[in-house]
Amino acid sequence: MESETPLLQREELVSALQRDGLCLRHARENFKADEELVMFAVSQNGNALKFASEELKKSKAIVTAAALQHGPSMQYASKDLIEDRDFVLELCAKGASCLSGLDEKMKKDKEVVLACMSANGFQLDNADPSLQKDKEVVLRAVKSHGKALRFASEELLKDKEVVMAAVSENGDALKFASSELKNDRDVVLCAVKQSGDSLKHSSEEMRKDREVVLEAVKKSGRALSLAPAFSDDKEIVTIAVQANAKALKFASKDMKKEKDVVYSALKSECSAGEGLKFADPELQADKQLVMEAVRADGDALQFANALLRGDKDVVTEAVSTRPEALEYATDSLKIDKDVVIMAVKKAGDVLKVLPSEAQDKEVVLEALKTSGDAIKYVTEDLIADREVIKQAIISGGEKLLGAMVDSVETQQIIAEVIEEVERPATNSSGETSCLNPNDETAERRCEDESGGEQGDSKRRKVE
Repeated sequence: MESETPLLQREELVSALQRDGLCLRHARENFKADEELVMFAVSQNGNALKFASEELKKSKAIVTAAALQHGPSMQYASKDLIEDRDFVLELCAKGASCLSGLDEKMKKDKEVVLACMSANGFQLDNADPSLQKDKEVVLRAVKSHGKALRFASEELLKDKEVVMAAVSENGDALKFASSELKNDRDVVLCAVKQSGDSLKHSSEEMRKDREVVLEAVKKSGRALSLAPAFSDDKEIVTIAVQANAKALKFASKDMKKEKDVVYSALKSECSAGEGLKFADPELQADKQLVMEAVRADGDALQFANALLRGDKDVVTEAVSTRPEALEYATDSLKIDKDVVIMAVKKAGDVLKVLPSEAQDKEVVLEALKTSGDAIKYVTEDLIADREVIKQAIISGGEKLLGAMVDSVETQQIIAEVIEEVERPATNSSGETSCLNPNDETAERRCEDESGGEQGDSKRRKVE
């Protein structure tokens, strides 16, 4: 909750205004009349104009900054500026969405409203109802913001030219068109070419029109779910899954058995691995196809046949793409040293999916080299190991380690290791070096103790 205590110092106010321009409300009166401070406030939050002095509410520069930041803040400007037609037109030309902040006279002024529609058509909602029936105004609005069609009069929702302009800018504007135009092939084609998902706003008849559906799935594979009549159309299904692999869910059983269709899904740039999820079980057991799937998305391993989740080639490929995919492998491969080492070298957090028997010291150290945070998944028998503790600290897991350990003995080891890691060491040449080359704090300390730049030139990593 904001403090009600007046901000008495200029520096204090500037700091507050950087966070929120509305803090101007808590300023002393002389600060509310300070042009520099008020400009700072309204540029951060246009509504701060409400708290400016009456004199500054007359300032065109201040009001312009406020309106450009938040159009509706125009309501707080002086009456003279709100009624200044030339000034309002100038604001609109600069892109201010200020119609809601104007008086009723301005909202009935066609030239002003047209200028506002050019800046942001969605302001049609604030225009006088008489202008929401004006075709020129509505056309200007929907060309700027297609969904402004929702504020047009019923009569204009039946006007093909207006609706075509709206769906050309935003296909989903079809939602607001009349029933007749939702069944108009030209209008619907225009809409789905802009947004495939807009097919959901069309008539049932249009969802059975092959050309319409084809255009829709080109833009959005999910549109296949809206056209069950084409779930067995190979061309349409293939195009749909290429756009979005998840579209395979809405294909017919026969299409889910088509290997080339599933391959197309796996090559999709959207949710490629999901293609295997909806494929026929027989294809989920096809090693060549599954290899392709996990190569595209390691997590696709979870949708593979159980036998293939125990296939080392398949699991290795999945883990190389996404180490965490090891979670979906069979238990036998979760303890396979080659696979496990490969996974933890890529992502230390993989430790969390490993059974305790897979967590030997070598595996844990490799995981910690990747991420100090992996310490939270280390088994109790290794958490007190000096080498494990050292690697965790070097990799940034010191805080997590400290919070996990209750044993006084282990805490003592941690303290000793921290001191060891942070203490500059002397090598055989008498030069100083930091034990932890990855620790910036220790590196700076080493530099300080070695004599600044000279120390920096001598510092080297411990092999």
